[in-house]
Amino acid sequence: MADISLRIGDTAVLEVSIYKNEQLLDLNDFLVLFTVKSAFHGAAGVPAKDDKDAVITKHSELDGGIEKVSGSTGLVRINIDSLDSKEILDGEYLYDVQISKISTADTVITVDSGTITFQREITTRVAPLK
Repeated sequence: MADISLRIGDTAVLEVSIYKNEQLLDLNDFLVLFTVKSAFHGAAGVPAKDDKDAVITKHSELDGGIEKVSGSTGLVRINIDSLDSKEILDGEYLYDVQISKISTADTVITVDSGTITFQREITTRVAPLK
């Protein structure tokens, strides 16, 4: 995915294929995590050290925000709902996608990372569908 551009308040589905040794990885025994953070935090301008300062977090086993696509080994869909980004300020953020082996402590692998730029939304009202 590398660099992503989204509108604040829009919904998006990001697809990520996860490989090991050039083969799609069976994700049945893995948690998948997606985190978006401000590039710099606080007056000192240092990166946030923990996820409590993240602007978006998704977890494959807890919140339904990450779907391990059935029948497609190694493919996950990360769902960003309109409410996830509604209060984010426009600008550039950092993201990563990590996998962690469910029953093994300290098995964390970053499989993708980059920047995600949120641009101002233009329409902010909610119009009923006819």
